[in-house]
Amino acid sequence: MIIPIASETYIRRFPLVTIVIIALNFLVFFITYPVMTRQQKEYNRVQYKLWKLEYTIYIRNMDSFPEIAEEGVEPSIFADSIHAKIARGEIPLSDEEYKYWKNLNSQLEEIKSNLLVRNFGFIPDRFNFLTLITSLFLHGGWLHLLGNMWFLWLVGVNIEDRWGRLFFLGFYIVSGIVASLFHAMMNYSDIPLIGASGAIAGLMGAFTVRFFNHRIRLLVLLFPMVFTFTVYAGVMFPFWFLEQLMYAIYINQSGVAFWAHVAGFAFGAFAVVIMKATGFESRVLERKMDETLDIVGRDFREAFDLIERGEIDGAIEKLLKFLDEHPDHYDANMELANLYMKKGNPALAAKYYRHILNSIVKEGEHIPIIQFYNDYIRENKLERYLLPGEFYRIADAYKKNNDGHGEIAVLLQAYKFYREGNDAPIILLRLIKALRENNMIDKAKRVYEELVRRFPRYTEQGKMYLEGGDY
Repeated sequence: MIIPIASETYIRRFPLVTIVIIALNFLVFFITYPVMTRQQKEYNRVQYKLWKLEYTIYIRNMDSFPEIAEEGVEPSIFADSIHAKIARGEIPLSDEEYKYWKNLNSQLEEIKSNLLVRNFGFIPDRFNFLTLITSLFLHGGWLHLLGNMWFLWLVGVNIEDRWGRLFFLGFYIVSGIVASLFHAMMNYSDIPLIGASGAIAGLMGAFTVRFFNHRIRLLVLLFPMVFTFTVYAGVMFPFWFLEQLMYAIYINQSGVAFWAHVAGFAFGAFAVVIMKATGFESRVLERKMDETLDIVGRDFREAFDLIERGEIDGAIEKLLKFLDEHPDHYDANMELANLYMKKGNPALAAKYYRHILNSIVKEGEHIPIIQFYNDYIRENKLERYLLPGEFYRIADAYKKNNDGHGEIAVLLQAYKFYREGNDAPIILLRLIKALRENNMIDKAKRVYEELVRRFPRYTEQGKMYLEGGDY
């Protein structure tokens, strides 16, 4: 399983509209889902009784249904044929049986007409403009809701940040409407369409074009392995679009509105192309945003504008100027480190990654230390730039996380780079203790022998650690 967990972009102010949309979706879900579940159970109960009766009637009158005798008849056609002939009075029934059938049929129609999902979901063959909006806030289950809201957060905060709150809200709703209408063209039926996925697909399409060279961090769950890697938005989201297109063409009965996803994504991507071509984004939206931003400095904002234009050196100059006044700013340090990595200067990149790492260490939480070490130091092969004390703090974080193997691996890296330094005996002592605590006695003895051979004055302390004591 592959799950996108973060977008490596930055935002310049609080994403109010995105959060309000997400909160509203959750609120509506908490109110409507119990109602929809209860209504659906009642509908299924009456429908089962009706189907059971109609099947019994069919068994008694099989000769009256020659069209069903053909092999390969779909279950829906099978049921519709029986129901239609009974309704037209073409099948002989007793008065009592017909009355019972008519009563069940009336109950089912009444329940169906009152279903919340049919009153507020968008039904293609019963056009209602209001339901084009209300359907965007209904979801059929927890996975449906959580999946949609996570992708909304992943891309929505950046679109809102660049285009402004009102325009973002309008774009979100219009994307949803376009997606729903195209779905109706391709699936003209009385099955309600619900969910925000069409609108979110529009944002994904816009994000793909607007932030094509920004990276998405993916979490890979391949039991028993768990790891992360990054991929450019301009690569990841088009693959998702092609997947949805293939599903839309070849899978007809899945219950998923693939054509809505396809239409929403295409609309979002095309809209950004038009806005860029006409200059609407730069002349109207970005100018208006510059007038309202007040959270970060001008140098910080200008740095990211330069990054998007590919002017790396200019962006570095702006970020350095910004860090003179805000030395602990997380995003500025992170982006500066990333830029130096792109320029092939790992030493300077490590300087700013280490600054962030030490800020995380001060907060005292071991999990963020491990995550940052793995995601940025190890992934970029920057261990050689860490100081001994930084290795110790990372090793301690692994120890607190009950990961002895991780602790040992970090200490081995420390010894590799500081074998000839003043900290070498301290690293060896820590290794002996870590190996002993993880029942790797033979390896602990070999490290002890190395300690005695190279640093004999630490023999007594090393022996104490090897025997399981403390010094």
